[in-house]
Amino acid sequence: MLGGVGRVERVCRRGAERGAQLTDRGASHGLLELRALRRQLLGRGPEPARLPGARAADVRAASADSGRGGGAQVSANLHRAGRRPAFALGLLAVTCISAASFLATAQSAGDAFSASERTALRHGELVQRPSSRREAGFNYLGGTSWLRVRAPIERVWQTVRDPSTYPRLIPSLTSVRVVSEGEGGRLVHMEHRHSFATASYFANVRIDDERRHMSFELDRSRPHDLRAGRGFITLSPYRGDTIVAWGILADIGGGMVMQVFGPFLHDWMLKVPRCVRSEVEPDAEPC
Repeated sequence: MLGGVGRVERVCRRGAERGAQLTDRGASHGLLELRALRRQLLGRGPEPARLPGARAADVRAASADSGRGGGAQVSANLHRAGRRPAFALGLLAVTCISAASFLATAQSAGDAFSASERTALRHGELVQRPSSRREAGFNYLGGTSWLRVRAPIERVWQTVRDPSTYPRLIPSLTSVRVVSEGEGGRLVHMEHRHSFATASYFANVRIDDERRHMSFELDRSRPHDLRAGRGFITLSPYRGDTIVAWGILADIGGGMVMQVFGPFLHDWMLKVPRCVRSEVEPDAEPC
């Protein structure tokens, strides 16, 4: 069992090392590969005859399955924390599928949660893994964060799916406008403001209601004050509550935007799950 977890780690690391671009290419192969790993390590099927190193696109595509696959595995394994190998596999699955799929950082992609992180997550504390990286000429800041929200998953999903709530969920966001909307996604215009500085951009948002998964990417073909950005939010149920997984990477450029927003970036970027909790829990502290 532990050796199997090591195999998952190696697959995740190889996917992370080859970089992460938001794409759905290779989705079928990636999902089959990761499902086969779960079946094998949990005793639900024979060992695959061959397990090639997961391409980054394959691992990324699997994030769409995290709502009932990797993401759901976290909530399932939180019920049986005493079974360390299975619990480690579940935590590794959400870290690999959620973080590596969009962020592909070495820190998050191959590491299961520590004991303190597991305890914090169960007790409703925010678990954060800040990250920075250089990719394709961009200098990204961001990371991944997780939080248990004491509300049913259907209610939380309605909240994060509604664009009118974005200014209350995303720090410094002052306005959001839906430009167009179609099956499975929408194009939105977003504007951030802090002190005397503003930054606006368009983002393509993809929505998977069945898996309660949403991803977004800055549309560089339209006017944008940030250089690049992408991320995701995924929900999974846990004992009547919801675990919110959030990941983001952004290059906000330099100049005035960096001078004003820079000192707060990591804190703002990773506190979104806490803002989700403030929105849906009546007695929660403001984020």
